[in-house]
Amino acid sequence: MAEVETDDRPHCERCLGHVVPIVHGMPGEELWGAANRGELAIGGCLVYGDGRDPCWACRSCGLEFGTSDQDRTQARSIIQRLIAEAAPDDPEP
Repeated sequence: MAEVETDDRPHCERCLGHVVPIVHGMPGEELWGAANRGELAIGGCLVYGDGRDPCWACRSCGLEFGTSDQDRTQARSIIQRLIAEAAPDDPEP
């Protein structure tokens, strides 16, 4: 499993382990690749949509947590970076 840059993301609330952002909804190919490398977790297509959906998943114990606006902003930023890194440099014409 690839080592993931930790940024300034939180640690697990239960075991203090390394966490990755959770992607909700149907992920594209680049996000499946990131999930396979252990850089994020796939949260599924069914979401509450009212702020209860967790943003972080612990790679050690599996705890899902983080529902604050700060958590969402931070996780979204990491997910956007992963998408940008997966995008081809020279798109085909």
